[in-house]
Amino acid sequence: MSRAPDEPQIESLTPAQPGWYAVWRDDGGELLEPVAAWALVEQDGFRWAVAMVPYGERSAALEVASRRDGYCGLRYFPPGDEAAPAWASDLPR
Repeated sequence: MSRAPDEPQIESLTPAQPGWYAVWRDDGGELLEPVAAWALVEQDGFRWAVAMVPYGERSAALEVASRRDGYCGLRYFPPGDEAAPAWASDLPR
């Protein structure tokens, strides 16, 4: 699989520790998805880490979390805390 010339190059992958979730938000509320790995990427001499999440329900492939519409960041839940959305449209505000 080749990458576009303007896309960052993945230098390495590291499995994510449990508790990290990518967060998407839309009119229906928030969706949490476990982070599977961290990727160290490089482009134009700059390096940074990005969260990788599973691509598709039955796939072993990973994708960069921020590439999907509605992505709004990362959240960490310490061991023993249940991962739960911060809000949903059917909850009173």
